[in-house]
Amino acid sequence: MTKTYELRRLILSEILDRWTDKKGRWSWNKDGSVDVEGYVLVESESKMSKLPVKFRNVAEFFCCEGLGLETLEGCPDNVGSWFSCADNNLTSLDYLSIIHEEGSINVARNKKSFTKEEVLKIRPNCPVVYTDDNYQDWF
Repeated sequence: MTKTYELRRLILSEILDRWTDKKGRWSWNKDGSVDVEGYVLVESESKMSKLPVKFRNVAEFFCCEGLGLETLEGCPDNVGSWFSCADNNLTSLDYLSIIHEEGSINVARNKKSFTKEEVLKIRPNCPVVYTDDNYQDWF
């Protein structure tokens, strides 16, 4: 491994410890993606157009609200309960996570106003979808 790679991984490890509920309860996969045993709450003082790390599996929920994201690239492939990408600058639902169990997806208040039908076209088995039309039900 190069020193640049090792430094990037160290920085990302510190970020992951802040974003996950159970410090150290996440792991690197061989492809460089990350699995998380608990939940992920992405918080940043500065806006980002894309997540700096690729998540694969998140056992509980994944929240990446209000970050200025322009793409869902990097979001987990699978989420155990709910996924929220509300309040970003999204115009596409490419890379939208698969939700399991009794989960939900929140895509409200983005640059593009997504419909429930658009979400269900991509993720037809999602039991609950929140859009601009029913966002108040999220609370």
